[in-house]
Amino acid sequence: MAKGKRMLTPACEVRWAKIAEPDYRYATAQDPRGTYSIQVLVDPSRPRDAAFLEELKAEWERGYEVECRKEGKKRLATHDFPWTPVTDADGEDTGILAIRPKNKESFVDNNGVVVKVDIPVLDATKKRVAPNIGNGSTCRVAFDLNPFYTAGKYGLQLRLRAIQVLALVEYDPFGFDEEESGFVGEAYEPPDRHGSGPTERADPAPAAQEEAPPKDDNFASAEDELPF
Repeated sequence: MAKGKRMLTPACEVRWAKIAEPDYRYATAQDPRGTYSIQVLVDPSRPRDAAFLEELKAEWERGYEVECRKEGKKRLATHDFPWTPVTDADGEDTGILAIRPKNKESFVDNNGVVVKVDIPVLDATKKRVAPNIGNGSTCRVAFDLNPFYTAGKYGLQLRLRAIQVLALVEYDPFGFDEEESGFVGEAYEPPDRHGSGPTERADPAPAAQEEAPPKDDNFASAEDELPF
């Protein structure tokens, strides 16, 4: 497997999108960067999803075999798989598997320059948009494969690159419904605060959109054509 190989999910339900703002809950003093991420629910009972999972598992195996040859061993310890089973409210296995591509908000390039990571969000026509992606939206997600070997273990990172939204469920932290009658005002436009001082981080999303993600990794990003 070549490092940086691009993969693209089928159209799947997504949850816990942290795209509008990076998630800083797992930032540390040593690494204060936030993380962009999204959880994709893959259903093996659907042929396209099953084919995608088979390809992803095959890439994991290819990377594992390459690392075994590099280390001169027949077997290696491994980190967790980059897919996890989804359980229901009673803890029962639903048969669905979840993947969670993610990427740090910045990285340092070979010249020592800090580069901000950009995660494009596109609509069905491939036009760039800025929706607030809520749980239950249907998206295709582009990510790069990054095999690694650390602490004597092999693993595979899924590095988030871009998202195409096919059916949007707008995230609403308050749960209001649109009413047929009542007050209608002008659309609010937030003030432009660029250049007015230090950038303030947004408050963490309310619990309805919260999820405890796994530990973050030192992700980077490359600039090339997106596959949508």
